[in-house]
Amino acid sequence: MKVRSVLLDADFVNAIANTNSLQHERATATYRILIDRYGTGIDRLFALSTTLSDLPKEIRRSTFAPVAALYVARQHRAAARKVSGDASPQVALTLVMLVSEKIRTVATLGEELRRFDLDIISDDHITPFGQQAKASLSSETAPQRAPRSRAE
Repeated sequence: MKVRSVLLDADFVNAIANTNSLQHERATATYRILIDRYGTGIDRLFALSTTLSDLPKEIRRSTFAPVAALYVARQHRAAARKVSGDASPQVALTLVMLVSEKIRTVATLGEELRRFDLDIISDDHITPFGQQAKASLSSETAPQRAPRSRAE
């Protein structure tokens, strides 16, 4: 089974960490499902080091313990400044890190990353472990048809 790498974007992480956020419950429900999938080896979870470093140490070590940091270096910041279009600096950096780490799946609450060719996870687009997959899941995680025999 292929393990899927999932990047938790800054808006998603901050909504989980901030209990006063209007999106806290949505983000937390989705995060719980991702944690279940992480626990069974289906998903690996990542966030940018710049996002995780903004969190209090207690939250980072407890709530986000399963999340590995993708370390942002000077060359990543330089590449993000060269991203054309109307992407915000945070989205440009996220895109650079996604390409650098070959990650195609992002957990986000915002709309800005949806216009790129990425697999987006949000509360309306994730299946809890053990439940039937929705048709909207990517082809990598969708069941494959059985090969046909030559007699057919």
